[in-house]
Amino acid sequence: MQAIRIHSYGGPEVVRVEDAPRPQLKAGEILVRVKAAGVNAVDWKIRQGNMGFLNLQFPVTLGCDLAGTVEGSGEEIYAYCALTRNGAFAEYAIVLPGEYAPKPKTLGFVEAASIPVASLTAWQGLFDHGKLQAGQRVLVHGAAGMVGAMAVQLAKRKGAYVIGTASGDNLDYIRSLGADETVDYKSERFEDKVHDIDLVFDTVGGETQQRSFTVLRDGGALISTVQPPAQETALQRGIKAAMFGALPNGETLREVARLIDAGEIRTRIDSVFPMPKGLDALARSESGKAKGKIVIEIA
Repeated sequence: MQAIRIHSYGGPEVVRVEDAPRPQLKAGEILVRVKAAGVNAVDWKIRQGNMGFLNLQFPVTLGCDLAGTVEGSGEEIYAYCALTRNGAFAEYAIVLPGEYAPKPKTLGFVEAASIPVASLTAWQGLFDHGKLQAGQRVLVHGAAGMVGAMAVQLAKRKGAYVIGTASGDNLDYIRSLGADETVDYKSERFEDKVHDIDLVFDTVGGETQQRSFTVLRDGGALISTVQPPAQETALQRGIKAAMFGALPNGETLREVARLIDAGEIRTRIDSVFPMPKGLDALARSESGKAKGKIVIEIA
């Protein structure tokens, strides 16, 4: 089969589209014929060597977002496949029963492949770690990104009051997703506009994260996908401050598929690349210029 792999850490030159052995199933594993795979920042961060704690063994097949068919039954599914086991940028990949769900009926494989990591990250950050409830005020940093956009939609559906930060050309987009207020981070300081926030959902980090403590109410929460928040201020004010990484969860993906098919949440595709152009897909992601998900069409 064909796969997009690395044999060492480094720049874009270490990425290869090459022949690779088809995955060998172990007990309880499911073989998936991959139709499309979503690109995430973690893919090129792995290539750079910034995810050494995963203890991956070379050669590494990149990719963790996939949509495809179960080999044998033909069931159409989508999944976040664990980074520590195998990659989605290949003609075949392995998932476990608890990691996948039936693909949303209203989406094709390309659109479905854009969903798993973003939706699971937003869901787990808002609800599992942030404990967001109806009526609370949530500030979503990076609201126009894939994770941020999912967070806006899921928080609004929960009944929260949603404020999103983004650049000016994306403000209309996040309003269309349901944001009650928007902040143009290029021309406005969010702390001048918002206050009494119950939950900050941070996909940006750095100075933005540090300043976010000033808008949180005592006893609130700051949940980050990118950087561990400082604990001193958090402890003084009873704020829960944590960084997390999303985990595969087929049950949540079933609920996400239901919401998509009901028209309650949606995705956005930036671009689609054929598998031989997989290096270009990774470069597009690394450029930071994408508006929506980058997807590699495998089939």
